[in-house]
This record gives sequence, structure tokens and C-alpha cells, in this order.
Amino acid sequence: MSYLAKKAVLADLTVSIWNGTKLDRKVSREVCADKHADISAGRLYKDLVSRNSLAAIKQIAGAARTYHTDATMPWSKDGQRLLPATSFEAYEKKLLTFKYAFEKAVTDFLVSYDHYVDESRVRLGDLFRSIDYPTRHALGNKFSFSFGWDALPDSSDFRVDLADGEAERIRLQIERRQNELSAAAQREPLERMYGYVQNMHRQLSSLSGDIGNGARKTRICASLVGNISELADLLPAFNLSGDPEIAKLATDLKSSLCAESVKDLRDHDALRDSVATEAARMQTKIESMLA
Repeated sequence: MSYLAKKAVLADLTVSIWNGTKLDRKVSREVCADKHADISAGRLYKDLVSRNSLAAIKQIAGAARTYHTDATMPWSKDGQRLLPATSFEAYEKKLLTFKYAFEKAVTDFLVSYDHYVDESRVRLGDLFRSIDYPTRHALGNKFSFSFGWDALPDSSDFRVDLADGEAERIRLQIERRQNELSAAAQREPLERMYGYVQNMHRQLSSLSGDIGNGARKTRICASLVGNISELADLLPAFNLSGDPEIAKLATDLKSSLCAESVKDLRDHDALRDSVATEAARMQTKIESMLA
């Protein structure tokens, strides 16, 4: 078994949601004709239910997708992402929490579905058509939340009935491809971190000497520090190759950029300038690692 197959699995997340919209072809034609426009000039999509009625479901789905992306590394074009084995338990627990919340929000929506349809009779006026609305049972099948994982393919376990020379050549191609994907996967968190650190440096530097301008200082939001801190916590797990430089980077980021509170960064100019300088230093360091 390859070292990578021992250290990570392939994770995937699939979330499906009924979008609650419908193209009204008849009204689209009428509008284009009324405006002397070609039929391809515009289309009218109706919100079959109020957007607020689906807001909770969409918020949970969005949060789950964001977590999945943040907690994993890119791997294949079909959506599977690399999940470090050390993060498996926390990942599964978090996704189960999202799944239960999603299913509850869907249940709540379906319970109130008839009420939302009645509201739309008034809201849509002459645009309302009962045929546009699926039954509650059919609608329930349009929502789904699933996640899972697969073992990484292992080139050492390549078994195909080919001549020895051909089999070895293909095995080496698989191994080389996996090494390329692994390198790209481990590079992505560094590129993400570079963007966070660069943003911190830009924002803090733009406020240098901006004494008394509280309105501008409010731009220092919690995510400025939080994004760096959260990703720094994940870097050791993402460090599948055991690179000591990445391990040290994670420690340095926490101590140099995440030790101060957002409130202190807003209130103390000298501290803010000092952290901006550190951000510039860390930005240069990450640049050299990505070179």
C-alpha cells in the first residue's frame, strides 16, 4: 500500500435541493412580444414559493459544502476530495450534524408546503399555475444529503491481465499520476493560506496611521484572523508528506498572526502595524514555499 493510501481517503459530498423556480414560457413570449424583442431576449422565472421558505435549507447546504471544501484537499475532477485520515473522525461527526440539520429543515419545509403554496396564489397573482407544483411526496425526493469515502487507488495492487512490461508501465503511470495529484492537493492549502495572509497584510497596512478613523477600522472583521487560524489548525493534517517546513509554518502563523484579538487590532495602531509587518513576512515565506 502506498504511503498516501495509508494517510488519506477520498471523500465526496452530494447535496440536492429543489430550487423552487419555474420558467414561464408563455409569459416570457408575451413580454418579448410586447417589447418587440426576439423570443431569445429574455426569460421569466417564477419563484414558486417565497425565498425565505427555503432559506434554512440553503443555508445548511451552503455551510456543509464550505466545510467539506475547507476540511479537504482537491483530488479528482468528478468531485472527490482528499481527506486526511487524522481528520476522518471530526469530518464524519461534522457532516452528520449537517445531515441531521438538513433533514430536519426539509421536514419542516414539507410540513408547511401547502401553506407556502397558498401564499403563492396571492403573491403570484395571474402567474400562479397549480400544475407547476409537485406533490409533497415528489418534492421530498428532490432533497438529498449524502456523503461517503473511498480508498485511494493503490498502484502496487494493480491487477490486469497484461504482459509484464505493459503492466509495469501502466503501474508507473498510475503512481506518477497519484504523485502529481498529491503534490497539487498539498499545494492548495498553501495557496489558500497565501490569499488569507495577503488579505490581512493589505487590510492592516491600509489602516496604518489612520488614527481615530473608527469607521474604517471596523473593516477588520473576525474572519480576517479566523480564516488564518482555522486553516493553520488544519495544516498539520494536510501535511501528508510530513514536511517539517509546513509544520513550522502552521506554528508560526498561529503565534505571529493569530495571537491578538480583532478588538485589539482595531484599537491599537502600533499593534496593528506590527501584525501587518508579520503578515508581510509570512506572505514572503509562503511565496518561497510555493515557488
